[in-house]
Amino acid sequence: MKHSASKIPLKSPIIEPPSSEGVSFESLPSFISYKAALKKERNAYKGLSKVLSILLVGILVFGGYSFNGLLDRLKTKEYIVFPEFVPVKPNNIRDDEIRHFAEDTLNLFGSFSAKTIEKNFDLIAERMQKDQRIKFLRDAREIILWAEEENIITSSDCTIDKIIVDDGIYNITSTCKQEVFSNFEHIKTVRERILMKFKLLAVSSKRKRLIEIIDFLRKSN
Repeated sequence: MKHSASKIPLKSPIIEPPSSEGVSFESLPSFISYKAALKKERNAYKGLSKVLSILLVGILVFGGYSFNGLLDRLKTKEYIVFPEFVPVKPNNIRDDEIRHFAEDTLNLFGSFSAKTIEKNFDLIAERMQKDQRIKFLRDAREIILWAEEENIITSSDCTIDKIIVDDGIYNITSTCKQEVFSNFEHIKTVRERILMKFKLLAVSSKRKRLIEIIDFLRKSN
């Protein structure tokens, strides 16, 4: 009967520590102290940079508030110095501005769809004197209902015939041709004259526009 040979585990090789021959341990404490001081200095610089960053953010935020506050005070001072109302003369607005205002108003009135007519008429009403605005919206109610019920789409071509200034009032005479469609079928052509009167408003800190419609009249041709 043969006996199997037992395996004897090999021992790990012994690693000898590096030789310290020629190395001086006298300078080791100084080196350790230097590394510790260097690390401490780096940490101090990091802390200082964080503090400076916080201070810089605070200065920017505070400076922004101070600047806004200064602007508000300057605006308030401006309103105190600048009178609430300043007389406006007709020559303060160029003729092309009056013409553009008139053309835009005519376009809003003459070109619309069932979805846009109410918005268009509201924009025109905002440009009108209070009494004229009430009358215009009352008369426009019937047109708006008709356009929405019949699915009306219109397109107009208006020509400003003349602009006459009389005692600060602008009298605008225009000729318009309007094509009317119902459910995308042409149903009629409307030709009419539209007479408008504008006046210039006094400059105000609360007012965005300087032109107001004081009269709006339609006449069939």
